[in-house]
Amino acid sequence: MRPPTLKEAVLVFTALFGIRSFALAVNNIVDMEIDAKNPRTAKRPLPSGRVSVREAWALALVSLFIYFVSAYLLNVYALLLSPIFPIMAYVYPYIKRKYPIAHFWLGSVLGGAVVGGAIAVSGDAPSLLHALLSVPWAYVAAVACWVASFDVLYAVLDVEFDRKEGLHSLPADFGVERALRVSKACALAFAWLAIWSVKLYSLNAASAALTAAGLALLFELFGEARKDVVGAARRSLDVNILVGLAVGGAPLLKLLPLP
Repeated sequence: MRPPTLKEAVLVFTALFGIRSFALAVNNIVDMEIDAKNPRTAKRPLPSGRVSVREAWALALVSLFIYFVSAYLLNVYALLLSPIFPIMAYVYPYIKRKYPIAHFWLGSVLGGAVVGGAIAVSGDAPSLLHALLSVPWAYVAAVACWVASFDVLYAVLDVEFDRKEGLHSLPADFGVERALRVSKACALAFAWLAIWSVKLYSLNAASAALTAAGLALLFELFGEARKDVVGAARRSLDVNILVGLAVGGAPLLKLLPLP
């Protein structure tokens, strides 16, 4: 997979901005009534009334337009695959109403960002199949496992509320202890896939160092979870951002002229 041109990099950024904004807006619209009942989320813009449903839908549709235009300007393969991710994002908030697998669905959605980035620079591939074969699937799986791991841990904060409202998550359906085991298993899978990806995709020393830093933060958090799972769940959002920067930044460092 070659590095992106400046045009491709800008369009990837606008596509990610568009789909992320669409996903957040739709998730908040669908969950507005639930969020209004939850003390942790009641002060968010929609349930608190600071933003109207009409305004939220306007944001969602404008964001979706930006996303599709970006995909169109990238290449035909990006355009062909572009409907998949809005559909996955739209379905996500409904899953927890029936099944305790929303954590893994969210991981798959965010893993799609890696797929999108690879497809964005594959416009010269002879076919869609060749473009898909250029995707670093081990890294896609690593991102999916990382996100699922954090989301399971974060769901500990809402376990009682979810049970009361009939919502499904691993902590609510199977208990915190069992859910934490699954979260740790996902974290271990992420660690293995991330380390393997460094070798598999010939990342440089800077990439390896950034990956190691992200893994250190992750396992420090799980060390805390053994003593105070609720405290670790509260910290997980901040740690998740830092690990995300490491996971997202490591492949980009391959572009630097380092060994």
